[in-house]
Amino acid sequence: MRLVVGVMVCVSALLFQGCTKDKAEAIKVAAKSFQAEASAALEQIRDILKQNVAMPPRDNDKLAGDLSQTNFTYEMLQELLSENQIGAPQTGQIDQQIDKVEKNYDAFAKMFDSLAQGHFFAANSVQQSEKYAVNLTVQMINMAKLIQDQKIPVHLNAKRILLVEQIKQHNAIPDEKVRHDLLISDAQQVTALAAEESQLRARTIAQCLRAAEAGRLVTDLVRDYKSLSVGDVLTQTQQSLGFVAEISNQNPDVVSLLNHYTAVENKIQSDPFWSKLLDDKLTLAH
Repeated sequence: MRLVVGVMVCVSALLFQGCTKDKAEAIKVAAKSFQAEASAALEQIRDILKQNVAMPPRDNDKLAGDLSQTNFTYEMLQELLSENQIGAPQTGQIDQQIDKVEKNYDAFAKMFDSLAQGHFFAANSVQQSEKYAVNLTVQMINMAKLIQDQKIPVHLNAKRILLVEQIKQHNAIPDEKVRHDLLISDAQQVTALAAEESQLRARTIAQCLRAAEAGRLVTDLVRDYKSLSVGDVLTQTQQSLGFVAEISNQNPDVVSLLNHYTAVENKIQSDPFWSKLLDDKLTLAH
């Protein structure tokens, strides 16, 4: 009888180990997916911020005009060379800011690296990640809202500058018909630029919400980890992937998606379990 009981205990332990290990692997994959989606969103935001301060390349004809002076000096050359560095300080600051934010998502994903190996203690390890999961998810939702509200503007600055200069030149043309025809072309380019900026805005918001959905999945798995079966984890993951596929549509309904995730954020903020974990000064990485 003791032998039978001992075997049953061992078998039960092995079964428990397998299931728990599978759950640990599943949540590890979900955390890595969250990190990857967030990283993609932050790269798009980085690009937008740099585009906002980008300058057009030097026009060689204008540069030749600047050089065609008999009294051209070293100081004048230094000034021309320094023009290529316009925006460099802002670009450096943008990289520092985005890198700092991105490190938090990297650090979060790394929290799960050894989870499967220590799966008997997985539940406690997962609980430690709760605070970060909820805060990083809300952060992605807020990033999307900042872009939609144009608090993070989307301005293709270099193209705007070139278009302004072009319109000035066309307005200076004396021939009325030629001037009118060129301004019609300029108007089409203005419309095209507006559409390009709008599409870039929509794509970036959609990517932020893809990350938010990946984060929402992780927060749910974290919250209910002890009670979830492997099947529950897989079902929730499949449902989340389906929603991410919808967000990946070439023409996402940004307003509708934002409303959905604003509701998710509101639910988190009003939920007694999650609200106490929210922290505006979240720091994972230094």
